[in-house]
Amino acid sequence: MAKLRPLGDKILVKRVEAESKTKSGIVLPDSAKEKPKRGKVLSVGDGKRLVIEPGRSLVANAGVTLYTVQSVKQRAGGPRIVAVDGGMSDNLRPMLYDAVYDVRAADRMEERGEPATVVGKHCESGDVLIRETALADPRPGDVLVTPVTGAYGHAMANNYNGVPRPPVVFCSGGVARVVVRRETYEELHARDV
Repeated sequence: MAKLRPLGDKILVKRVEAESKTKSGIVLPDSAKEKPKRGKVLSVGDGKRLVIEPGRSLVANAGVTLYTVQSVKQRAGGPRIVAVDGGMSDNLRPMLYDAVYDVRAADRMEERGEPATVVGKHCESGDVLIRETALADPRPGDVLVTPVTGAYGHAMANNYNGVPRPPVVFCSGGVARVVVRRETYEELHARDV
């Protein structure tokens, strides 16, 4: 997890829509491969108090999403398509706001390879998790690691197309423990009348 440092009277913001007195500040990037960007820091003024939930800036880097490659298809004249066992039901951000993520094969983290697009399993043209990346020889069964997903993965997970939500596993010091178990099909149907 990233170390926190006091921000004083500065507040991290992605965008400042309204006209206000602003100063320079740092904006948390959407992807591990991006560098922090200069942004706007909003001054709230004397005698005013702003209460925020800094969620993403605290936990984004603390989480990764793991996917298993289901199939790989080489397109003529285009990047290979790598289909995984997840998608828009466990990470909706790329579809909603064009969020950009990086990905690596778990056993080949340092290797880069050919251009690839990582897609989900939901049979939707918009179910694209990572539009442009490079993967070293992806094969069915490979585990892909998608960093910087700690802020919204679980919170935005859904049952699109009747897919059970994945588990949440905490790992520390070589020890892993399930803190939210995988949803079952029986649970999905328990409310059916």
